[in-house]
Amino acid sequence: MIEYVIQGKIAVITGCSDEEREIILPETIDGVPVGKIESNSFNEMHNLHRVVFPKTVKVIGGYAFAGCKNLEEVVFSEGLEVIEDWAFISCNIANVELPDSVKSVGKNAFMGNECKIELDEFLLKKNSPKKEAKKNKIPMTIFPILLWDSVENITEEIIVDRMNYEAVQLKEVHKKTMLEEELDLPFMFDGDEFILAMFSKKPLGNFSLKTEEESSLKIGLYESDDPSFLHLQLEVFSAKESMGVVHFKAPYMESLEWDITDKIEIQNNGFYYFLKGKVNMECYGNANPESEFSFNIMEELVNRYATQEKNGLITDEQFAQFKEELAEIKLGLLVEFLKNINGSPVLRFFINLFQALMEDAEVNKEGIEAYISTTLEDIYNQLGDWDSLEEICFNMKAVRFLTDYTGLSLAELKEKYGVNLEENGEVLDEEGILFYRNAFSNLESNVSLYGDFIEKILIEMDTINKKYENMAYSE
Repeated sequence: MIEYVIQGKIAVITGCSDEEREIILPETIDGVPVGKIESNSFNEMHNLHRVVFPKTVKVIGGYAFAGCKNLEEVVFSEGLEVIEDWAFISCNIANVELPDSVKSVGKNAFMGNECKIELDEFLLKKNSPKKEAKKNKIPMTIFPILLWDSVENITEEIIVDRMNYEAVQLKEVHKKTMLEEELDLPFMFDGDEFILAMFSKKPLGNFSLKTEEESSLKIGLYESDDPSFLHLQLEVFSAKESMGVVHFKAPYMESLEWDITDKIEIQNNGFYYFLKGKVNMECYGNANPESEFSFNIMEELVNRYATQEKNGLITDEQFAQFKEELAEIKLGLLVEFLKNINGSPVLRFFINLFQALMEDAEVNKEGIEAYISTTLEDIYNQLGDWDSLEEICFNMKAVRFLTDYTGLSLAELKEKYGVNLEENGEVLDEEGILFYRNAFSNLESNVSLYGDFIEKILIEMDTINKKYENMAYSE
């Protein structure tokens, strides 16, 4: 049963009974047109699968269908004008078509869905004819914050060279002769500081920073085939006049804000401006639902430094050192993550048995270490959606390797090392393992655990990137 109130000349929908699986809203109620869906009116309705909106509905309020995790289909009609912030967050919508009448889509309105909505193209079409790419009025680029105390050494030539270096790459991406994942652009993480360097023939002032319009439309969106990092643009203003944009990469986020915390001005045949900027993000990590348990987002940095090596900005030895250090970090994080997984007696047994064998002075550890190293690398690359996590946590292949390697049965391993494939003191057979596997998907703690580790991954990426990014500017 639909719930509503009459407000002036329209009926406002405020909710319905929790049992509804499909809602087909009428055009009128009591002879009054249905004009709006109230905020929070249908949120957390887990039985709801489909909603059809009539042509009379002009506004869908904020959080109106938030958390309707089984809502798969929404049918909008011509006449809809506004979808407010967070209206369909955390639903299960795979596809959606917005009518031409829509004038605005609020912040993160479809966040957490698999639907592909080209909101940037949609909103640009509404606001104006397609715009040409912004052209910078003055040379500008981003440098690592480590160079702040030596900005007097940054010349116009250096700024222009760096800007052209990035422009060549962007053209290659446009021509599809280079992957976007290979771009050597500055990486931004939450709380990072950076130098924005500019050169102008005329004096400038009253600087401000803002995420470029098209880039801002990518923030807070989930799309099923997105890469691990967004390629965005930062727009620079002087006295509210746009001076141009600089390009950067950043992890998926809910919001992005910029601050200018310091400024250095140098006059030398023109005006050099060095802004110390700071970026603040509310991050939620990898937005790709096919990679919600992925650890290999670190490869984005490998691609960056591979491009630097290719272009002679760092040496082969520096690149090899970077990869070696990153490999230790990524596998260390993966092992820590696996040790904290809940609800998998198979994984816990393997970890306990491996540790026991490594402490046994009589065991030849070389073969075990080689196997573990290869297995971890495979897990690092295979982890993606929930099914991949479940498969890894209940795969008996690794257990069989250890029993074959030692030549001991499970019973003999228990007697020798005190470890067994059991839960709550009960030895698990295939049926018992299947029971825990079926229950595994209901453990929300593992989803939260991955969220914590995404943050750890990004922190480690930020740390190693800060360490190596300055090499391209050293003698």
